[in-house]
Amino acid sequence: MTDWDTMRALLAGIPALDGARCKTGQADLFERTIAEHHMTGRLTKTEVDNARRDALRLCETCPALNPCRTWLSALPA
Repeated sequence: MTDWDTMRALLAGIPALDGARCKTGQADLFERTIAEHHMTGRLTKTEVDNARRDALRLCETCPALNPCRTWLSALPA
């Protein structure tokens, strides 16, 4: 299985989540929440923390929050 096959398989399992705020031009915000950006020096700890705060604020009022939580809770640990 190639990396692309693996990625396709992972993406195929994501539900549509209509109206999800993270899918409307906000991918860069959620990408900045990954700690790797801080560890590699791409972003400061403050910038990562700010991105996490902003991403959570978006999620709190998202119309797709409940189906997203349901999907996430069904994923294996």
